[in-house]
Amino acid sequence: KATKEVEKNARSAETGADRMGKAFGSALKNVLRYDLARRVFSAFTNTIEQGIQDAIKFEREMVKIAQVSGVAMKELKGLERTVTNLATSLGVSSAGLVKIGLILKQTGLSINDTRLAMEALAKTELAPTFDNITNTAETAVAAMRQFRIEASQLEVLLSKINTVAANFAVEASDIGVAIKRAGGAFKAAGGEVEELIALFTSVR
Repeated sequence: KATKEVEKNARSAETGADRMGKAFGSALKNVLRYDLARRVFSAFTNTIEQGIQDAIKFEREMVKIAQVSGVAMKELKGLERTVTNLATSLGVSSAGLVKIGLILKQTGLSINDTRLAMEALAKTELAPTFDNITNTAETAVAAMRQFRIEASQLEVLLSKINTVAANFAVEASDIGVAIKRAGGAFKAAGGEVEELIALFTSVR
């Protein structure tokens, strides 16, 4: 009798423990579900917040371009569309592109030339030899000023720099520094930008 009673109590305890384990398991699942939902919601709200901040930055930079250009915002719709298209098709930051647009516009380029230059510069973000679009933009501005290169010819020049950097022991950023620092003197001596790139790469 005593043995049977002990067995009965043991089974009851086992059942109770099993129920408690299931209860704990159910509670843990609920906690995990809540935590997952919280993380998803938090990521969602962070994304919205970041998107709003980026939109504000974008608008501010467009206002600056309008001020530098001396035109109304509605006249920059074409440039704004270009930035949006490049950002979505190439995966480039629209805020970064519009900053580049401001750098280009400050050099006195027309809206159309600024758009052409931005398209060429945006493509450098896909090339592994170019590391920073702002530095590349400064190189482009220096080359355009010193060697009288048109905005429509900029993509060809950047392609040449990319090819040289990919095939020889020289970085695109180093070529950029050479153009910015020595381009004016080299042009005054009768040289062309391709010759400067070749000479600098040979010395390196």
